[in-house]
Amino acid sequence: MKVIVNDVEKSLNITDANGIDFTKDFIGNWGALSDGQFTWDEEAGAYIADEETFDWWSKAIDREISNMDRIAELKEIHGSDKVDEAVSEAANGYNDLEDIQNAISTALVELGN
Repeated sequence: MKVIVNDVEKSLNITDANGIDFTKDFIGNWGALSDGQFTWDEEAGAYIADEETFDWWSKAIDREISNMDRIAELKEIHGSDKVDEAVSEAANGYNDLEDIQNAISTALVELGN
C-alpha cells in the first residue's frame, strides 16, 4: 500500500501464505482507512498519513507478520487445531490490535516451549 508521509513515498505491505497482499484489508478492518488516520489522495494514487500513524502501522504489520510466521511454524509441530485454539483463547477479551497481537505472541511463545 503506497503511503505518502511528509511528501515522501513509503509503503506498508503484508501478504498471506499465498502471496496475496492484504494490507488495505488489514488496516481497513481496524477502521484506519475511514477514521482519518489515512486519507486517499486521488491525484497521487496513494494514501496520506503522518509519520506517527505510518510508524504505528508499520510496527503493527511487523507484529502481525511475526505472529503469522510463528503460527505456521507451530502448526507444523502441534497441528492446526491446537495452535488455532491457543490463538483464539489468547485473543479473547481484547479489542485493541496491539493488545491482541501481544497476547497471541505470548501464547505462541508458551506453546512453543
